[in-house]
Amino acid sequence: MGGLDNPFAQVNELLAMGLPIHHFSPTHVARTEPLFNQAIEFARKGGFIDITSGGSRFTPPEQAVKYAMASGVEAHHITISSDGNGSLPKFDETGALVGMAAADVNSNLLILPKLINAGIAPELAIAMVTANVADSLGIKKGRVEAGFDADLCIFNDDFSLNSVIAHGKTMMLNGKMLVTGNFE
Repeated sequence: MGGLDNPFAQVNELLAMGLPIHHFSPTHVARTEPLFNQAIEFARKGGFIDITSGGSRFTPPEQAVKYAMASGVEAHHITISSDGNGSLPKFDETGALVGMAAADVNSNLLILPKLINAGIAPELAIAMVTANVADSLGIKKGRVEAGFDADLCIFNDDFSLNSVIAHGKTMMLNGKMLVTGNFE
């Protein structure tokens, strides 16, 4: 959603014209406090908001989730996603661009224990990176249920990743990759 002065102005205008709220998927909503406050209002109207797992300039993602829920946003309207391998600009203290990097690909996995340690129930935290994302996109993923894809992550007690089953194949077992390479 960026750092605009009133980032939800156009979205709200379209909502007022009758466009259904589920057609919008605002991401990176915890970048600034004004943006996040507008995102909370959007979510309280029934929209989904997405908090980037890799962090923000405003507040850590786990604190953003807690704040949103304390502000009346229903947990199932919060999604968490990464910018895995996306461009990640680096700024100095004055806001000047000083370099570029790539975002980590494991930030969704790393956020789970942080959410749980911050007091978010494990089932809500896991849903924010799985079922809630799928629901916001209208796809049949994110839960173990008849008619849904049978992708499954198995976690250790500390919520580190143990095993992955995807497309009917065991991709990772007991922390060891069994299938590697592009597009596997």
